[in-house]
Amino acid sequence: PPFNSTRYTVCAWIKPRTAGESNNGRITTKSPGGNVGGMQLIMGNSTTLNLRERNTGLTNFITTSASITILNSWRHACGRFDNAGDRKLYIFIDGTQSGTPATVTGTLEEYSGNSLFVGGNNDATRAYDGLIDEVHVERISRHNTDIQTQYYNQSFTPISASSTPFYTIG
Repeated sequence: PPFNSTRYTVCAWIKPRTAGESNNGRITTKSPGGNVGGMQLIMGNSTTLNLRERNTGLTNFITTSASITILNSWRHACGRFDNAGDRKLYIFIDGTQSGTPATVTGTLEEYSGNSLFVGGNNDATRAYDGLIDEVHVERISRHNTDIQTQYYNQSFTPISASSTPFYTIG
């Protein structure tokens, strides 16, 4: 089935230089058009990461935010949502849940037929300013420990003093 607002996890390694165009640089966007609706992982300003959805009729953004010292450093940024589960938007920074989850209300905008964009909107607005690597978009809502494992596996940051990477070549 196509990726839509039912459930998802979206992750990327990001190294922003600024908060992007209009202090609203899009890391990923999947929406019915321009600056409206859909799923958006966004730089809210130079110290905030946002994940947001929009209700049908484009009447209300539902946003969860996390404060982060992020400019000019690599960070692992993730968001997840499960419409059939607790209906909350979650943000993860470097494998750790951050900020307060936002409860989604009402019916969400449907965008399964629209393309996914990385680094801006589909109308070339809200450009992200920086580097983006390893974008992962999944049609499931990953558990917190799955997101943490992905971060530790990719960053080679030890979980504890005695831990090692999952797999080493050479």
